[in-house]
Amino acid sequence: MSDGLRVGRVPARRRGDGARAALDDDDGGGRVTDIKPIETVYNGYCFRSRLEARWAVFFDALGIKYYYEHEGFDLGDAGWYLPDFWLPELKTWIEIKG
Repeated sequence: MSDGLRVGRVPARRRGDGARAALDDDDGGGRVTDIKPIETVYNGYCFRSRLEARWAVFFDALGIKYYYEHEGFDLGDAGWYLPDFWLPELKTWIEIKG
């Protein structure tokens, strides 16, 4: 690809609208029951999804420094939270699909 993104090896099936869906399983009737994100490598990071990698490309295009999954937070009874991006120059956490 020309944008430097590399896609991990994940089983995929073409949907009727031309999009590709990574599948965990189907119900035997051709219906998708679980769509998985496609891991993508870009700029030394292994992103959990192509959308996260595309945001990294966007930040790079704008010259915005970022760290991917830089720091997690203990939210007590609610569990752990790991934001997708930390933008240190903007002192901002970014969650892509929160």
